[in-house]
Amino acid sequence: MAGLSLAYHPWLEKEVERGEWNPHAGLRPSYTDGIVPRVSSNARDAARITDGDPGTFWQSGAHLPEGFVARKDLNLFLRSPRCWSAPKGEDTAFADGNFHSFVTVPADSIAQLSIRFQKPQFFSLLGLKAHCSVPLLVEGEFENGDRQLLLTFTPSDNFQLKKTEVKAVFQALHLRSAQPFDLYEVAALDEEPTEWAVFDFGGAKKLGWVRARVWAGEETAYRTEVYASADSLRWDFLGELNPESTETQDLRMSPPIEARYLKIVHYLLQKDWNKVFLWEVDAYDEHGPYGPRPAPRPSSTTLAEFLGVNGYWGWGYKRYSDELPAGHGPALFARLFRHARNYHDLSWDLRRPEDSISFEAMA
Repeated sequence: MAGLSLAYHPWLEKEVERGEWNPHAGLRPSYTDGIVPRVSSNARDAARITDGDPGTFWQSGAHLPEGFVARKDLNLFLRSPRCWSAPKGEDTAFADGNFHSFVTVPADSIAQLSIRFQKPQFFSLLGLKAHCSVPLLVEGEFENGDRQLLLTFTPSDNFQLKKTEVKAVFQALHLRSAQPFDLYEVAALDEEPTEWAVFDFGGAKKLGWVRARVWAGEETAYRTEVYASADSLRWDFLGELNPESTETQDLRMSPPIEARYLKIVHYLLQKDWNKVFLWEVDAYDEHGPYGPRPAPRPSSTTLAEFLGVNGYWGWGYKRYSDELPAGHGPALFARLFRHARNYHDLSWDLRRPEDSISFEAMA
């Protein structure tokens, strides 16, 4: 049994040319319509997330090999309020996110610099750019005072950002060398890197449905989370989306919540030149893009009017049904569908829906 299908026709193309075709006809406006979200990187393309086209996308910048250094949301040393301190009077240009500024650390018997943290600090990755004439050692100090060598920066590494994975908690970092050295930058990640987009609805809204296409790319993100907030300071977790799915996904909240801000966060794999995408994000109340369901009522359409079968062709016989032997083709189900309608797909042999079927003109 088959039902009536819709097909492309030439007059649809004319409607598109006249500007009369609306692909969003019947859909309710999204809270994100007209909003340019605030994004973690590459703000130039942020408007593509809310342009109504699921085929366009925002692509993030790359946090590695060096992008994280200048980002206040990723680099531990740029975070506010500051969680670390250098020796009193020491110039802190070595931790300003700028690869060109530097501090010269002099040597008496040894050149050394210590950075202490207000409380024990977890390190995921540590990066250092310097210029030295002899090896420069970087050690992490544990809470019990023991030290661990984290990185050895040699003259062959000069003027490059050298990184190492750490995955440990320290209360201080110590840099030392037998000769003076120039320290350009110390940077660190204390958690897995993220890329995100924040949407401001302009006021509190009843949020019950988030529809988004969040495919992040192949082997780029391992988790994607959705948050909402009334003030953009305290965020409530709403749920997860699949960053490996290319399809549009729905996240529904029951009961709906009051929120002004929506945030989508990709959690990235820690590798060089890793970038992620966001394609389209919409938000609605609990009724979603289609609005409240209409109240149920008895149908005015009979079963005979609703059901249908294509009885004009003799499927499998390579000829028209009126040329088939008695009892074959449509006759096989004639008794069952004698009270239903027969139909023929308009796109097969008609140019316009008001035309009559002509067996003589059939190919």
